[in-house]
Amino acid sequence: MPVADEIELKRFAAGKGLLVMGPDCGTALIGGAPIAFANVVPRGDVGLISASGTGLQEVSCLLARAGRGISHGIGVGGRDLSEEVGGCDDLRRIRSARCRSCHAPYRGHFQTPRQGGLPTWSTARVARSAKPVTLCLLGRRRQWTLASAAEAVLGRPLAGGPLPTVGKRPGWLRGLYSGGTLCNEAQLVLIGAGIEVRSNVPVPGATQTTRLEVDAHSLIDLGDDVIHARGRPLTR
Repeated sequence: MPVADEIELKRFAAGKGLLVMGPDCGTALIGGAPIAFANVVPRGDVGLISASGTGLQEVSCLLARAGRGISHGIGVGGRDLSEEVGGCDDLRRIRSARCRSCHAPYRGHFQTPRQGGLPTWSTARVARSAKPVTLCLLGRRRQWTLASAAEAVLGRPLAGGPLPTVGKRPGWLRGLYSGGTLCNEAQLVLIGAGIEVRSNVPVPGATQTTRLEVDAHSLIDLGDDVIHARGRPLTR
């Protein structure tokens, strides 16, 4: 969907008091009911707002394993927080994301770094929210991984301890992912360890590639729209 069409649709919906999920939203959990795809997690007091898919799924599962439940998991699409779209849906969800049965506050936002993060005006509006908010902008904030965001919501470390130390080893690393957020997170971990990496969904510091490289560390998001349009993995 062109950005102009997304803006027009979301502003039209806002005028009617409606919310638009997406475009490119494959994961949602509304009041315990899955829409499209969702993980089986208990009901609870944590509401999640995310771009669309794997980041929301991962955090909801991390919280569920730690004994916390989810009120809503709402996907807004990867461009909702861009300067062009202006958070048309996202900021309205911050104000309204309460479960009618448990009155759960909004507790998280997960956005991939290639989308640019939160604009300054958006950060200010989040700061004025009466609800407790945990922001997770991968690689850009204190909660720079999905696990650290879940820990911030829980107020304690997750079981299993910290991630193992990543170091340089002989050979080339291949990573195939089913979603952009997980692929982005892995790139950030590797870049933080001084490892050069290529990806079809690169984060700042990674190199753009259109296929799985044979002579480089490369991480490929198999859920990327370009791959779906071709109907087969981008390999060489």
